[in-house]
Amino acid sequence: AILVSAHFGNWEGAAHLLGKEGYKVHIVAYSGEVQHIQKLFSKHLKEKSFHLIPMDGSMDATFRVLQALSQGDIVAIHGDRSFGPKSKTLAIPFLGSFAKFPIGPYLFSLASGAPIIHTFTLRIKSYHYFTLLYPPLYIQCDSQRGKKEVLEKGLTFYTERLSEWVKKYPFQWCNFYSFWQDSSKKKIEGEGNPLESASKELDSNFQENRR
Repeated sequence: AILVSAHFGNWEGAAHLLGKEGYKVHIVAYSGEVQHIQKLFSKHLKEKSFHLIPMDGSMDATFRVLQALSQGDIVAIHGDRSFGPKSKTLAIPFLGSFAKFPIGPYLFSLASGAPIIHTFTLRIKSYHYFTLLYPPLYIQCDSQRGKKEVLEKGLTFYTERLSEWVKKYPFQWCNFYSFWQDSSKKKIEGEGNPLESASKELDSNFQENRR
């Protein structure tokens, strides 16, 4: 499954708990954040219960994500930040204006058949948290013509949920850059993403593992 969360609340604690429960978790992180995340976990956790996949738009990173999904592992992705200039994004309404969000998680779901589970872990008070898990969402499309529509539908569900919780707990969202800069056009942007070509070679393996 693909867990889509955000830089919101206590996402790192949720990832650690999944690993402690015996699930194999892979966290997809922007390549520029990898060292920071490694330091964060090594400082606060005695044992690492997950694997990091640096996402830099390369074929290798794409294969690692799809391979993890083909093995039935959990892949966790932050949906509120793109993974560099090569990342495909879609500009949609968010908190009063258009903002760009990555469609990578939904492309991974479309390519692999793995469901997306949108989730947020919120801090209610000191040492008290609760985790929201929305029903699994399958991104499916039978034609190239309807691809953008299903991707937009999945992403819109995510941004609407994120918007709801950011309004309730605004100080728990870590906004690292201007989401609303140059985001007025509602279109898919980004070139050079190798996901589609890579997924063709792994799709058959994934389907076999599901049988």
